[in-house]
Order: sequence, then C-alpha cells, then structure tokens
Amino acid sequence: MPQRAATVVGGGIGGLAAALALHRRGWRVEVLERAPRFTEIGAGISLWPNALHALEVLGLADAVRALGAVETAGGVRDRRGRQLCRTDNAELERRFEHPLLVLHRADLSRVLAEALPADSLLPGNEVSAVRDDGERPVVGHRGRESRPDLLVGADGLRSAVRRSLWPDAPGPRYAGYTAWRMVTGPLAEPPFEGAVTWGRGERFGYPRCRAGGCTASPPPRCRRERPPPRPNTPNWCAGSGPGRIPSPPCWPRSPRTRCSGTTCTTCRRCPPSSAAGSRYWATRPTP
Repeated sequence: MPQRAATVVGGGIGGLAAALALHRRGWRVEVLERAPRFTEIGAGISLWPNALHALEVLGLADAVRALGAVETAGGVRDRRGRQLCRTDNAELERRFEHPLLVLHRADLSRVLAEALPADSLLPGNEVSAVRDDGERPVVGHRGRESRPDLLVGADGLRSAVRRSLWPDAPGPRYAGYTAWRMVTGPLAEPPFEGAVTWGRGERFGYPRCRAGGCTASPPPRCRRERPPPRPNTPNWCAGSGPGRIPSPPCWPRSPRTRCSGTTCTTCRRCPPSSAAGSRYWATRPTP
C-alpha cells in the first residue's frame, strides 16, 4: 500500500501537532509555513491536563514538562483583589494525572518542530491558492503544486485554505478588546501564585513561567523610549509607568512581525486601551 501524503498549511502549534500525529501514524507530511522560519510568537501558554494527555500520545509530555512550571494554585479576583474563586491545581493533577503547566509558546513550538523530520518542514512557503479537483486537493505554493491525500488548514485567523475553499464564509470580527502579552523577569520569590483579576471591561492575569512571569497588560512608552528589543526575551521594557495607549484599527497582516498587541481583526476603529497599573512588557503577541 503506498504511503499516504498530507499537507499541513500553517506551522504554528496546531499545525505542528497535527503533522506530528499524522507522521506517527505513518503518513508522509509536509508543513507549509509562510514565515521564514518555524517559531512561535507571543508569551506564555497554559497547558491543562487534556493538552498534556495529547502531548503524551505524541510522546512529548515529558519533554514539555521539563520546560514548564507547574501551577500549584490560582484563582480569580475582583478589581479590589478580593478572591472570587480558587483553583486547587493539586487536586486537578490527582484527578486527571497531569498538572496545569505554564511555559513559553516558543518552547512548545520548538519541541513539536524538532520531533518532525527536518525535510517535512518547509518555511517560506506561502500558500497562494487551494482548489478541490474532485479527487484530491491542489495546493499552490512558491510556483509549484502539492496534491496530497489530506489537506489540513491550520493557517490561522486569515486562513488561505478557508478563503480558497469557502470564499463566502464570514471573515474575522473584532471581539471587543485588545490583548497585550509579555514575559518578565521574576516578580516574586517562590512560592508564586498566579491569578486573574477581572475589572470593568478589563482583566489582568499572571501565571508563573519557568524563567519568570507572564502577564497581559502593557506599559505605554516602551516603543517610544527604548531601542527595538529582540523578540521573545524577558524584560523588554520592565519598569515603564502607567498610561494610555491608543489601539490602531488593525495590526499588520503579516505573521511573525514586530508588533506589541492584539486588537481588532477587521479595520474597524478600536477604543483606546488603558495601561494603568502596568509595569512589565516583553514579547510580541500573536497577530
């Protein structure tokens, strides 16, 4: 029986995980990523037990756990700091066999990419068109075509796969808020308990990563007062004072570019976002 072939469009966490699952089942896979290299942007990511179960099936749970920090406790607070609910993460691990783990998105992406054959990763391959010829999908990229048995569209918010196959499908819509994500240096000595605080139309959260803290609120003057930082490193702009930053109508369409926030996904004017009370900023969020 000939080996079946799959093309995965999009080399983010979802695309790499899908490609690895197919590879482990004996499929020949290729991952098309329009960025010049396989990496992940943003800050931290929380992996709940189901995610670690999936990584266990892929044979990567131990490698990922070694790179992350286990959350021992957490919860939700109101804007005055009063606790509304509390999560017992030790009980979570007892019940579901895996903890709540926090790590950097780039670390997770790297582990997934390294588990795939190097020749299956094709960066710098932007998909120009996808069509269905009745038997197999036809994927156009960099002047050539792939005709796999299976096509996986994992190319994100402005998916070329979705746009080609379902041109009448509604596009992304602004969800009503702007998100800022970052990684800082250590904020406190262990034990460090993460939390999410809900305010009036705003929220602020900070779990603990292995090498520092992750949070989601911006200081305002980093880009104006400091030289361009190196992406995905701690302490890009720690120490900036509170203020207000106007949200642009939309962020650039190109992935993996230097930007500092996630806002509306259509060109509709966003309200300004408040940065009051924030003192730490680091990595670029996902466009």
